[in-house]
Amino acid sequence: MRNIISILLIFVCIFFVLDFSCIHQPLWYPLEYRLGDAVCVWSSSRCYNPFTQYRIWSNYPQTSIAYQYTHSTRFPQQWQILNNIVQTKNIPKCYKNIPIVIHLRLGDVIENHKRTVQDFWDGVGFTLKMQYIEQYEGFIRPRQFYECVHDHLSHNNKNMKHVIILTGTHKPIQMIKSKQYVKCVESFFKEHGYSVFVKESIPCSIEDADIDFSIMCKGKVFIPSGGNFSRSAGKCVELSGGSVITPELFNLHTK
Repeated sequence: MRNIISILLIFVCIFFVLDFSCIHQPLWYPLEYRLGDAVCVWSSSRCYNPFTQYRIWSNYPQTSIAYQYTHSTRFPQQWQILNNIVQTKNIPKCYKNIPIVIHLRLGDVIENHKRTVQDFWDGVGFTLKMQYIEQYEGFIRPRQFYECVHDHLSHNNKNMKHVIILTGTHKPIQMIKSKQYVKCVESFFKEHGYSVFVKESIPCSIEDADIDFSIMCKGKVFIPSGGNFSRSAGKCVELSGGSVITPELFNLHTK
């Protein structure tokens, strides 16, 4: 009997370690809604264990995109499956005809960083690397990137002058620096003749995150930030015949 208990404890420890290595949150924490990670990481064979799946399915509503994706496949980055799910989602009518969608991955990646908003906007330390580098440097795009975006749009999509900026956080934190950065991006596009609408999602809202993701996926032109949320939306945009504008297109490098 003692041997059986020991074996069970070993399995529990293994599952706990696997779960934490995938989700990076202890089991006793409420699970944050991280749709991009659910699609790109949590569905992988490394993360496909009873603890992780139970946490996703017990914490997320059945109507959520993350729940439906992890129920539809045991494999990560199945973009067609994800896009099929997104196409069934309705978005508010006022967001349906805005052709240019910009996603800004802010919140913790800028609020907890030692750099100032002006540093980020000026491109200090900017890198294209998408790995887990210090403080996710490449997630925050500099002014230089948006200047390239404007030039690209002027040559390829000159009749598109309506922009929606989507931003928010999956953590309950103050968005002080985030709002300053949003203002930088908003002002830039207004100065160049675009009409701009800013939608800040409700913090930690699963429904609002899914709405934002669906808006991103259904845009004609999508300008992502760093992270799996933006990356996943970009793949859906491409599958639907839209275009995705990233820093790699302009060969931007670290200052």
